[in-house]
Amino acid sequence: MTAVEEFFNGKNKISDRVHNSKIIIERMEEINGTSQFFADRLDRRIKKSAVNSLPVVDTFLDFFQISILETILQFFDLRVKEIIVGMERIPEEAVIFAPNHETETEHLYLARACCERRDLDYPFRILKFLNPKQIARKKQVPIFFAKYQLFNLPIVSTLFSSTAFPVEREIKDTRSLEIGSRFLQRGSNILIYPEGTRNLEKKAKPKSGAVRLAIQNKVPIIPVGHVGLYELTKGSFVPSRNGYWHCEFGEPIYYDKYYNQEVDYLTLRELTDELMDEIEKLKENGRRKIKELNEIKDNKAYSGHINEVVVHKFNKLNKVPNNPIDSLFRSFMNFTSKIPIIGERVDSFFHFLVRLGVDSLINPLTFDVKINGKENLEGVKPAVICSNHESFLEIGLYGLYLIDPKMTNYYGYLLPGDNNSIDKTWFMMKKELAEMPIVSSWTLSAGGFPVRRGESDKEAMRVAEELIKRNRNVVMFPQQTTYPEIDVDSGKTGAVRLAIDAKRPVIPVSIKGSHNAMKRGVLQLLFPPKAFPIEINIGKPIYYEEYYDKEPTYEELKTLTRDLMIKIKDMQDKKIVEYKENNNRIHSPVDWIFKSIGNLVGLPRRNLQDSTRKLPFEKIVNKITDSAGITSTVSKKDKSKEPVSLNMIDSYLMRLKKQGEKLGLFPFLDDLFYSFTKRSLDLLIKNLYNFKVEGAENIPTNGDVGVILLAQSGSQLDFVMGSCIIPEKVHFMIDSKTYKMPVVSTLLQSLGFFRQSVSQTDFGPLLHVRDLLKSKKIVGIFPQIKGKENMIKYIAGILKMAIDGKPTIIVPLAIKGTDTPIPPVNINVAIGKPIGPFKRMKREKRYELAEEIYNNIKDVKTQAYEMRK
Repeated sequence: MTAVEEFFNGKNKISDRVHNSKIIIERMEEINGTSQFFADRLDRRIKKSAVNSLPVVDTFLDFFQISILETILQFFDLRVKEIIVGMERIPEEAVIFAPNHETETEHLYLARACCERRDLDYPFRILKFLNPKQIARKKQVPIFFAKYQLFNLPIVSTLFSSTAFPVEREIKDTRSLEIGSRFLQRGSNILIYPEGTRNLEKKAKPKSGAVRLAIQNKVPIIPVGHVGLYELTKGSFVPSRNGYWHCEFGEPIYYDKYYNQEVDYLTLRELTDELMDEIEKLKENGRRKIKELNEIKDNKAYSGHINEVVVHKFNKLNKVPNNPIDSLFRSFMNFTSKIPIIGERVDSFFHFLVRLGVDSLINPLTFDVKINGKENLEGVKPAVICSNHESFLEIGLYGLYLIDPKMTNYYGYLLPGDNNSIDKTWFMMKKELAEMPIVSSWTLSAGGFPVRRGESDKEAMRVAEELIKRNRNVVMFPQQTTYPEIDVDSGKTGAVRLAIDAKRPVIPVSIKGSHNAMKRGVLQLLFPPKAFPIEINIGKPIYYEEYYDKEPTYEELKTLTRDLMIKIKDMQDKKIVEYKENNNRIHSPVDWIFKSIGNLVGLPRRNLQDSTRKLPFEKIVNKITDSAGITSTVSKKDKSKEPVSLNMIDSYLMRLKKQGEKLGLFPFLDDLFYSFTKRSLDLLIKNLYNFKVEGAENIPTNGDVGVILLAQSGSQLDFVMGSCIIPEKVHFMIDSKTYKMPVVSTLLQSLGFFRQSVSQTDFGPLLHVRDLLKSKKIVGIFPQIKGKENMIKYIAGILKMAIDGKPTIIVPLAIKGTDTPIPPVNINVAIGKPIGPFKRMKREKRYELAEEIYNNIKDVKTQAYEMRK
């Protein structure tokens, strides 16, 4: 009997179990801010009417919405391979699923995992095209406890209403527990995250609500441990990498001995901790399984062609470019690499295109490249080539010139050898280059593979080992990043360790001149070309035979690396000459063409002086190439003077404002900027949102004391709402990322906003706060900090500033409704009583007072929630 036939036969018990729409919609209407989009309101109205009169319509809508969610999963399944274990442990009776909470995506996957798969019942087969994997019976889909903010989003509200109902996590939501009991009594399964929120770092204490519901309703809890999604999504909704999601259902936990007695809080906490231990065990099983599968996948990739090895490393990046060009190119390289001879010819062709492009850039007119000691590369392959790192240019130079002449034809481009293999020079590069669209494919063809700098990247070292095993030279930069000068103590030990493990030599290489060239910018390099001198010196190979049969200590590796860097520096300074100054390099037809053109028009022009005057267009190009890491027109010393640099638009507007100040228009000009921005923002906020403020009279605005408005923020919108609380200007401290946003930065600065510190030595913003408080101004500080201890520590630091800026008071404040800012939403602002002014006190007393202020902020939060009624 199909679901439709069951409804028409009047089996109310089944209908009662299946149809929870009325309860969910009633709960949605109780929550302020539920989406009022036309489609969402229409869906709620139809469902409420259909539950009693025509339940088949409600079932159809729910199936349709679940099918849309399943369709989204079909798209995600292109990247995520799910592994579900233990479904046979789920009993037929109503249960509570209790999983861990890591991402925003797991709601969809858990909803599918908790159900059996089957075809849709007639007449819902018209939806089957949306659901190739088949969905379960609606009565098996668990009802989720989901944060109410999701139901404020248009369309999302409707889609989630088929499988979830809103919960107010910020308060003790007894109403949601009552509704959960109603679902269980109807025979429906429910799903509760005991952690309450995403809790990867185990900072949040798990809630006892799941255990309480299980005891009250005499139903079992199924612990669910799942892992893998966070690594694939990195906290976002859409998976960005290929990988596995492992979900395991544990044995049902019954609390029979507690069914007919009152359970105290301590017992509930103990039972909750035991539940979390079971979930952790299931997660550990998943981690082991995923590790085994990844090892199998890695071993399969590393046993393939060289290109397969490198592409595998690219695909494991967190931000690998997934645009059609880059993703198709990686797939194409993987596919063709498996075809003998043809794959090598294809690889040769793409490398030819890369070398042609590099030849066009590194031509005799632009750079005067001199290579000494190329004879030291002969007969030592494979080897680890170690060099200092002056600029981005080394990637092209070494890939172009550090190759065996026998592997090139007279045009200077690589050809397959006797075994039809392409003998490129491979090099480690920063992962940021591999994450850049188009550049990623270029570096792959050029012979680059990514490495995560500043951490132990074992996968990159394994790729390097595979390349050495396959008779390829590998270029490594021990300094890891570009330096204008060689710091002999900055070298990392990875290159020496690789050479010792592979029992192969290290070839020291020094380069000089590329930094001086690239710091001038692209336009000065090319228009007109000046033939900047670059000298590459290749030293004799260094063997570490005494360490081949023993494991060197870290101190020994560090000493060997320092000696290597000293030798490279001495080669650069000509203190050591282990090569013939023969400038033995291959000249391609492209070189000949550029030389002929240069002779014809009188190029290059060897004026190597820095230009002190730069055109605006040139500055734009330099900023773009600097941000991409190609040029370095701004020195590191200059960067250290500006902890946070504004974009060009805001810099120009700020210069315009300062010019007005020089003409004597200050403070008139500042007031003009502020009045325009403030009135526009007030008009926008009060027309889009239901904005309500209680306690504004608690903020002193008479200028007798400095004021700190202190709140625990949950959204960037809190700063904007905070500036609309009172007519007076509030100076907010904002994060540097928001401070640098084009145009927005100028508008926020007009409202009195300023950036926060970006390092321990960046004292400018703190001094600005002190000056504002001494001038009796109002300062808003809304830290986005989670955890009681962290917040108390932060408040203690603010108290120190309040004491220095005396007389100063602190006003606790809470803003609710900004979590989902899509209007119309009720924005409620509650302002507590002022605290202070403060006298000097000992550290212990300051922390006690900080805890008291923290409790005041919590009370104000509760007041803000109660304002919705």
